[in-house]
Amino acid sequence: MELLNADIYASRDALQKLAEKELPIAVSFQLARLIIEVQPTLTAIETLRYKLVKQWGTADEDNPGKIQVPEDKLSDFNNTFDELLGQSVEYDIDKIKLPENVSSTCSGCGAVTEKPLEIEPSILVLLDKFVEI
Repeated sequence: MELLNADIYASRDALQKLAEKELPIAVSFQLARLIIEVQPTLTAIETLRYKLVKQWGTADEDNPGKIQVPEDKLSDFNNTFDELLGQSVEYDIDKIKLPENVSSTCSGCGAVTEKPLEIEPSILVLLDKFVEI
């Protein structure tokens, strides 16, 4: 699967939220593999973003630990970061088929039942490249 760095960067929180769901073991395994596969790319993007912020930014006078990119350099920063996000990477992963239903255990009686897998649309939008329903 070929993905843009932008797809990976935008999906980082959504992948984590999906990983917190109770999923069948096979789907959980696929998701874990996916996260492990893209993690080095996420780390590299974040490292390079930080370097760009240091390159184009200046220390905040009120908060010395914070670096702010000034308005006059924001365009240069964004152009450089967009170039990074526009690069593609090839991964040896397939889209994850999400189940329509997942098992749920009743907290009162302990009975196991099926319930629909619930994922917010805002998360699904970010996972479009990684999952199918």
